Formats: sequence, structure tokens, C-alpha cells
Amino acid sequence: MFQAIHRLLRPRAVAAPDSGLLEEWAEHRGEHCKRVRRGHGCAIDFRVLGRPGRMEWGPSQRDYIPRQELRVRIDMGLPALLEMMVMSRPLAERLEGDAYGTLVQGHKTGMGHALPEELRWLSMMDRVDFPDHELLAQRFVLMAASAPHAARWVRGDLANRLMRAATRWLSPEAPLVLMTLRGRLYLRTEANQLEMAMLDGARSLAEVAATRAQACLQARVPAEPAEPGMPAAALVPQVAAPAFSRLAPMASDDDELSDLTLRHADTDVRL
Repeated sequence: MFQAIHRLLRPRAVAAPDSGLLEEWAEHRGEHCKRVRRGHGCAIDFRVLGRPGRMEWGPSQRDYIPRQELRVRIDMGLPALLEMMVMSRPLAERLEGDAYGTLVQGHKTGMGHALPEELRWLSMMDRVDFPDHELLAQRFVLMAASAPHAARWVRGDLANRLMRAATRWLSPEAPLVLMTLRGRLYLRTEANQLEMAMLDGARSLAEVAATRAQACLQARVPAEPAEPGMPAAALVPQVAAPAFSRLAPMASDDDELSDLTLRHADTDVRL
């Protein structure tokens, strides 16, 4: 009885127009959209090659994305050391400028400043050229601890999906982060106003990025020469741990991607 009264008294979710669009989109794909109890936002659970994924729309969790964001997480069971990231070039340039200003201010005041994880990647990871894609290089920045794996990751289907994003649903100045981290694939982008093309494109981009990350481990990629003039090692099928030994530990993002409280079947779900 008390539980029934509690359910009646607690606040109901308020539907936003974009929430309805996301629900319609999910229903068309045979999926279910769970609505946030407080505020605006939704989450959709799905699977890719049998692996669990979640697509969410809600308030931004990053300072570099104003207002609302669309985010995707896919747990592909990748090696924890496989760390690669594609970032929209305007965002990378802006974050680099913010990092410099933050470090200078911290030096003047003697106060420490916590930098976003993506920003630390910009300073710690190696830049990797986009193979045979000048347009992609103009729109995005690719970085990783293992350049051969990153170069293989963005070839083929992923390059095509990034090109489609750049020409169909992602505006030139819109922030986008696509990254593999701790075995998972993550996508973030600004989504103040949802559109079907954005939902289709972001979901497809994340799924292709996840499957390509898995595929680049199954094929053998050339190793980089240890020293100039020395022949490269034959081929390396997996990520070598030493390539990542210089990276400092990063704050866990396993539970951070989602911070929404959902209402579904009278049960509160903490993402």
C-alpha cells in the first residue's frame, strides 16, 4: 500500500518533443526507449554482435558540449590497453587552447586544475594521419597510443561513416568524440535538437566503430620500427602493452557516461 502511494506521489517524467522523436525512432527499430524521471532525456538499450550497448540523450556531462548531448556506449570486450580517439578538429583546437589557458592560470595561482579526460588525451596520445582521406583530416583529429591499430581502425567502413557524418548530419562546428577506452566504445556529440538523420548516423557510426575496433585486433598490422633505418618487426596481431606504458591512469568512465535516473515499470534505474 505504501509503495503504491509512493508511486502516485513521486514526480512524473515530463515529455519533451525530442523525447517523443527518440521514442518513435526506437519503436521503428523494435527497441524500447526509457524516459528520465526528472528532466528531459531518454535511454535505449541494444546489442551489437551480442554485446550490450546503450544510447542516451540528455543533459550534457561535458563542459565542451552545451545543453543536450547524444551519447552511445558499447561494451565490446576490447583489450583495456586499446585506446584510440577521433575528435572533431574544431573541438580539438578549442580544447588545446583551453588547456593552455588552464595550465597558465594554474601556474600563476599555484592552484591545481582537473582537466577533462579527452583533453589529457590530446596531450598524451600520438596524432595519427588519416590514411588516404584528406577531407577527414580537415574535419577530424585521430590519435592513439598504437598508430598501426588506429590507422587500420579508421579504414574502410569507419572512414565511410565519418565521411557520411561530415556531409549529412554533423555540422562543421559540432563537437564529436569517438573513442575506445577500457574495453568499450564511446561516442558523444551535441544534440540540442534531435533529428532522424542524427540518430541513424550516430548509432551507425558507433556500431561500425565498435566492430572495426574488434576487427583491427583480429588482423595482423605492421609494427613500427624501433629505430630509424631498422626494419620493422614482422607483424603484430595484438596491442603491445609497452606502447601504453607512458600513459597516466585516467578517472574511470565506466559509470560516468550515464548519470540519468530513469523511470520504467515503476522502478528507478540509475545509469
